[in-house]
Formats: sequence, structure tokens, C-alpha cells
Amino acid sequence: MDTRLSKIDTLWSVVQRANDADSPDARTAQQKLWTMYSGAAKRYLLAALRNEDAADEVMQELGVKLSSNAFRNADPNKGSFRVFLKTCLFRMVADFRRKSVRNRLRHEIKEEIEVPEDGEFMEPWREELLTHAWIKLEAFQDDTEKPWHTVLRVKIDQPEMDSGQLAELASQKSGKEISSGNYRVLLHRAREKFAELLLFQVADSLNSPNADMLEEELAELQLLEICRTSFDSMKSSLEA
Repeated sequence: MDTRLSKIDTLWSVVQRANDADSPDARTAQQKLWTMYSGAAKRYLLAALRNEDAADEVMQELGVKLSSNAFRNADPNKGSFRVFLKTCLFRMVADFRRKSVRNRLRHEIKEEIEVPEDGEFMEPWREELLTHAWIKLEAFQDDTEKPWHTVLRVKIDQPEMDSGQLAELASQKSGKEISSGNYRVLLHRAREKFAELLLFQVADSLNSPNADMLEEELAELQLLEICRTSFDSMKSSLEA
């Protein structure tokens, strides 16, 4: 993987294409944005509104905004894409609650629930980054036939098992014979790869990121320890 951040097609560059009405790639960019952030947005809205129908209604509005170039004035110099999206959702939730007394959901929404604080988007966003890192690790396994996704997944799912038991389970799931000793080697490599993929997921959400910006974002998301070794090993080449 190219470790130069200058090579990353950041979410901000995708936002710009998505909001360029004259770009032939606008629709593709819109779809990519939706794929990347809709899961985090939905989890945040469910936590904020405590109502599936209400969350779906706001999600539909978000989709309309995206397809109608409503984010064309978004300024990447004001922060990470996470901060931008959080601000959009925060305002949309506030608007929805103000309107809720006049719509069909007014009796279903708990009126004592306040509009979420800014920090409450952190966990959904963090979960989304982790989810996409797992997806990318699985795709890497499919491309290379290295069972790294499998060995790491069984370790996460069965933390009480020893390496022998994990090796046996990983062998069953992957269709490859994995010894206990080999399992430990594969697990180490899988963790390194997962951290690398996660690191790039975070970098992808920043505009023209440098090492300091990336380290700060990782720390704020409580992902720095997971990515520490990968970050440190890449740090010298991040600005190349």
C-alpha cells in the first residue's frame, strides 16, 4: 500500500466531486459518500431520536441534500469530514425536533430527549471506521488468499480460546490447515494489516492530512493505541 497521504483520495475530494453539477463523476461520488457515512449517520440519528421512523425520515432528507448539491459550500479548511457531518446531523436533528410537534411522529418521540451534544457523534463514527476496516481486511484476504481476516475475527469473537483452539477454528473457517505456531504469526500480521487499513480510513476523512493532524484525529477517536505501531512505522513517509 502506498503510504503517502498525498495519494489518498480523501472524503473531502469526493465531497467536491459529489457537489459539482458539471462533473460526470458526481453520481458515483455521491454514492461513495453515502456508502461511507450512512451507517454512522443512521446510528447517530437513532440515538438522538430514539425512533426508527424519525431516523429514517431524517436519513431521507440527508440523501436529498446529498443528491441536490446542498453541501457545495462545505469548507474542508474548517475541520475533518467527521466534524462537518456531525454538524450537519446535529442541525438536522434540531430542525426535526422543532417540526415534530406538527408531524405524525409527534406522539412517538420522547420529548424529554435533548438534541445530542457534539461529542455524541464520536462513537458512531468510530464504529463506522472500524466496520470499513474489517470490510477492507476481508477484501484483502479475498484478493491475496491470506487468511488474515479469519484469524483476527476468530480471536475477537473467541477471546477465551488459546492459540491451539483458535488455530483449529481458523482452519475450519478458512479451509486452510493452520498450526498453532503459524496462527500466532498470522495473527500478528493480521493485526498489523488491520491497523494499517484503519489508519488510512481515518486519514481518508481529513483534508490534506499531515502526521500531526492524523495523530490528533486518532487520539480523539481513541484509535491511536490500535494504530500506534502502524502510525509510527509510517510517520517518516507520511509527508513524502
